[in-house]
Amino acid sequence: MRSPAAFHLGLIEERSGNFALAAGWFEKSLVADPENADAILHLGVARESLGDLQAAGRAYRDFLRIRPGSAAGHLRFGIAALRSGRIDTAKRYLQHTIDLAPESQEAAEARTFLVMWD
Repeated sequence: MRSPAAFHLGLIEERSGNFALAAGWFEKSLVADPENADAILHLGVARESLGDLQAAGRAYRDFLRIRPGSAAGHLRFGIAALRSGRIDTAKRYLQHTIDLAPESQEAAEARTFLVMWD
């Protein structure tokens, strides 16, 4: 199967709340195109939704390797770090989110998490 088709099937499953199926489609997409940053990001979201924070963190790290300036990637990595108890890492990535795109929706969400520590 071609990467775009597998990716779009993954999006359908993700939006339906079928995160295990979504992860499978995103993985198939990545077999066809290992540098598909969007598939990597959504694989992280699916893994995070399934509670596999380590796998989610690896996906977010891989995504940020390809798109280091992505506020969405920094936000997702920060939230996954927070959920896994890595508070210092969470704070750092949430602050990166704000620094990268101060007026964005991602920055607004990052601020809500950072308020917890003030």
